[in-house]
Amino acid sequence: MADRPLLLNHVEMVYRPGEGEHARAFFETMGFTVTKSMAWLRIRINPEGNGVDNVMFANEATPAQQNFDAAFEHALASDSRLAETMDRQRKVGREWPYYNFHFGASIPTHGDWERRVERLQEASESHPLLGDRVELVVFEADTPRALTLHSQAFVFTDILTTNAPFSHGLQFELQFTPVPAAQANAPRRVGAMKSANPFPDMATLV
Repeated sequence: MADRPLLLNHVEMVYRPGEGEHARAFFETMGFTVTKSMAWLRIRINPEGNGVDNVMFANEATPAQQNFDAAFEHALASDSRLAETMDRQRKVGREWPYYNFHFGASIPTHGDWERRVERLQEASESHPLLGDRVELVVFEADTPRALTLHSQAFVFTDILTTNAPFSHGLQFELQFTPVPAAQANAPRRVGAMKSANPFPDMATLV
């Protein structure tokens, strides 16, 4: 029997109490396949995959995390310094989303990438479950502050989180990587990514 390749098996996150359908709608709008597996949503990045590897899971936050979230929201409402620093961190994160914790998915064609981005943009404006709950920051190679030659859509939502407060939310990335025709069948290499613009001075991102 051939050895299985070493793969990223899964990542897991949580959604707000009662927002399982919001989470399902979010992932389906991004173009992923969602099924229910016991208490979890199983999100398949590649619908033709084995459903075990290259997947994400989401479940409802535990009461312990809900208590933590409520305590954080209380502190946020009463501590102006905390509120200011969080607002600043959010603004820096939108301006330079490369430096945030996030999950990234590689989209096979630019046309597919564009269709997914359009669906998300429409959903952020008018979807009954996702309206005002999804935000996009989109970069092409000629976009100011673009650091790579990829097509990148950074997607922010407060429907999901890891162990952070829900108001901090979670970030995803849909990425298309252009490959010259001469290299279409060559394996992807670490270091092949080029910078389109200068990297920022990290000391300024305060």
